[in-house]
Parts: sequence; C-alpha cells; structure tokens
Amino acid sequence: MAKVSVTKSVDLPSQKVWDYWADFGNIYKFHPFVQKSYLAPQSKADKGNGCQRVCEMYNGMAVREEVTQYQEGKSMRVQIVESGKMPIKNFYVDILVKKEGNKTRVIMDGEFKAKGIGVLMTPMMKMQFKGMFNKLIDALEVHGQTGRVIGKGGVLQAATA
Repeated sequence: MAKVSVTKSVDLPSQKVWDYWADFGNIYKFHPFVQKSYLAPQSKADKGNGCQRVCEMYNGMAVREEVTQYQEGKSMRVQIVESGKMPIKNFYVDILVKKEGNKTRVIMDGEFKAKGIGVLMTPMMKMQFKGMFNKLIDALEVHGQTGRVIGKGGVLQAATA
C-alpha cells in the first residue's frame, strides 16, 4: 500500500472545521476537484459510520465513498467503495481535526493500492494525492473564512445560502 500524509494548520475553530467534514454530502462546497457531491442512495446514515456520498469530479470521473470509522468532532475514515475508472483500489483517508488554540490542525493520512497501469504510476499518484490533500485543506480554510463555494481549481464561486 502506498501512503500519503499531509498536516496543516488552518485559521478556523475546530468545531467549524469538523462541521464541514461531517456534512458529508456537501464536500463540493470546498473541494477544488469535486464539481458535485451528494449522499448516495446506498447510504445507511446521514452522517457517521455507513454514510456514503457520490463525488462527481470536474474531470468527468465519479467515485462513491463511505465513512467506515467515525469519532464525532475528532476523526473519520473515508474509503472509496467505487472508484470508477481510477486506477486504484483499497483507498482510504483518515481525517483528523485537532484544536490548536484559535487554529485547527487538519491531518489527512491516506493509503491506496494501485491497480492496472496505476501500479507503474504509483510514485506520481502519491504526489498527486499529496497535492490534492494540500489544496483541499487550503480550500476548506478559504471556504470557512468566506462562506463561498470553492470551484474548479480553487476559484471562488457565489456565496452559499
């Protein structure tokens, strides 16, 4: 399994950061690579263990993800259960939220196994996932500070209701 880890501090209260992660079906609001997201019909819950979402990417790919571990306000494990055309399998990411004074430390620890041609591309895929984790945390901070949806590539969209 290939491992990817990113740790960043964001200038937001930990409860606010956690609330964004826990609003599982609405990750599109701050994910710079996700055009649309929603709770999957297969979802066994609205949040926490068993909650599933579909993420439709700007590049035309789609994945279905499920929360497989959940500690309210602290951490969750998100596993890809359907990866579509992505050359990966057994992908999961642990998301941890830790209060640090007025700021919040966000830790994303992911693991994946490449399949097919992806086996040859594992080093490049690790770099891409690390970059995506960094951009995702940065975009979460901007969304939290502005209330605006983060669009393709991190471009700010209209304010959310």
